[in-house]
Amino acid sequence: MMDATPHAKLCEDLARSHAVVMGIAKAVYVRDEDVELWARAERYAKARRMPVSGLVMAALEAYLGEVEDTGG
Repeated sequence: MMDATPHAKLCEDLARSHAVVMGIAKAVYVRDEDVELWARAERYAKARRMPVSGLVMAALEAYLGEVEDTGG
């Protein structure tokens, strides 16, 4: 069962996607104090059968949508 968050539909769509599209490789460096947060994100993505990159992109879209809507 998916979370009842505003981003659940996007996560569900990513999880259901059958096409694998290779994009540009980017490195994400995680600070020591954020390792547990990254591990949580990996578990969340794995439980929903989605790539971590898809979760990162969904989070970026949601965050930027919020800050752009509020003028932040």
